[in-house]
Amino acid sequence: MLNTSGFAITPLNAIASATLLPSVKYLRVQYAAFRSILKAMQKNVQEFDAALVKGVGNYICLDRLLEVRQEGAWANKSSDFNRLLNVVQEFELTIPGDFEALGFPVPGELMHRVNADRDQCSWNECKYFKQCYVRNMKERAEMAQVIVVNHTLLLLDAASGGFVLPQREAVVVDEAHHLEEEATRAFTITASQSQVYALLAQKRLQTNSSPELQQEVKAKLFLAWDRLATVTDPGAKGRANLRAPLEEGLVLASTVEKLANSLEKEQPRFMVEKENILYTRLLARVRTLASNIRFVFSVELRLFPLSRRP
Repeated sequence: MLNTSGFAITPLNAIASATLLPSVKYLRVQYAAFRSILKAMQKNVQEFDAALVKGVGNYICLDRLLEVRQEGAWANKSSDFNRLLNVVQEFELTIPGDFEALGFPVPGELMHRVNADRDQCSWNECKYFKQCYVRNMKERAEMAQVIVVNHTLLLLDAASGGFVLPQREAVVVDEAHHLEEEATRAFTITASQSQVYALLAQKRLQTNSSPELQQEVKAKLFLAWDRLATVTDPGAKGRANLRAPLEEGLVLASTVEKLANSLEKEQPRFMVEKENILYTRLLARVRTLASNIRFVFSVELRLFPLSRRP
């Protein structure tokens, strides 16, 4: 267990020569554990390097943040955006870029506009790469002897074959009885309304694909989830057994695939390297979503998350 006193007592003797990876269930608990218990151990027991690692979506993307500022209209009306921008501009080099560590809440709409996103990241082609909060987090993790993550990230690392987190010699899991549910999420192919809406909100997609197809995807999405609600009962955990292929879902998958074809056809001929990388990732994201939707709705007795219409 990874409780208050047991957080790293068990593997304490190994810290000097090994990389330890404690995993906890909740992000807020994770952050509190990192701040209180690890720092207390560093002070009172033994000095060691420690790093807190979260999914990239928990960090500010400087490129997206300043892109929103350049758009003007929405940014000028948002006091939350201006507060965030001021903090980043004043303390850019001294904050970890983790939304939770800012000390004030960031509304979900704003977070989704400015957080790091793998599909919108050109990595070392980005002009803010040297200041990148995600890059800095990964570098700290590579050097650390103790790396704190949540269950979701630990299991996503397992699902990816070990490409998400640094190598480690030991793993300590807090609240391990929750691992089964988290493992189901990490290893399950899912399709949700939020995935489709997030895709349709991408500016590159809006600009470089058929507007008619974009509207058709929205219409087919509504029909698929409306039909889904009549044939399933998601229960308390938001999951349901689909007992037969759902035609409306398969039509949605085909429509998303058509959208991908439109995006590919309309790709600008001349693009700088950064834009080419982002465009390629977006196209792959659309095709993957179409494939996942088809998989979920075509296989009998498939267990899948049923998200409610926003």
